Amino acid sequence: MLYFFLDDSGTDARSQVITMAGYVAQAHQWAIYEKHAERLYVQFGITVLHASDFHGTKRQFAGWTIEKKLAFVSELYALVRKRCLIGISVSIDKEGYRTAGERTGLNKNISAYGMCFNIIVESIHNAPEIASFANQGVSFRVERGNKNDADVEQRFEYFAAHPELIGILDTMKFVDKEHSKAIQLADFLAYYSRRHAEKCEREQNARAGYDEPLATMCRLFAPHRGVLANDFFGKSD
Repeated sequence: MLYFFLDDSGTDARSQVITMAGYVAQAHQWAIYEKHAERLYVQFGITVLHASDFHGTKRQFAGWTIEKKLAFVSELYALVRKRCLIGISVSIDKEGYRTAGERTGLNKNISAYGMCFNIIVESIHNAPEIASFANQGVSFRVERGNKNDADVEQRFEYFAAHPELIGILDTMKFVDKEHSKAIQLADFLAYYSRRHAEKCEREQNARAGYDEPLATMCRLFAPHRGVLANDFFGKSD
């Protein structure tokens, strides 16, 4: 069985994009990851990895230097490299999606967050790292708390009944941040992917340079796929 852990970033009104992201691994590999990540957490004196706290050097991360942060990321992603198949992030320009829906009347019942999940499900066929294992079954674990969780659940049920995905999509459950180190890892990728997507939008440059620690994450664990969607249903007049 593959487990796909997913979290969001950018739900606040200030964020230009909404992002859903996370990592995929086989069940037994996640079990090993949890044990090793727990030791790493103890080594660095933390109990929960919350990306916004890490980035802001707050709460458990208060007083951390840049060097300590990058050392933590390096050791964390040495574990990810050994256990995970791929990391995937999908970011959608919220205003662009809303106005395109109003203009065309398309996807009016699918939130931007639900559309992120749509694109992630497509990766099961499109990413060879996942596709080669998909016949084992894929089970999603999504952090609860987004106002459009019900939309994501509906999208899952729709795809689970699709002829090409029957027997592949297994279950989807909403979990809390404290559920596992795996869901915290999804939070970490979602947070920094959203920041990078917003940078691409600000600079109008799809190849904007990565900031740390995303650069370290990608350097140590190459199989990352990122999507930034900002044009929907054809260009406007």
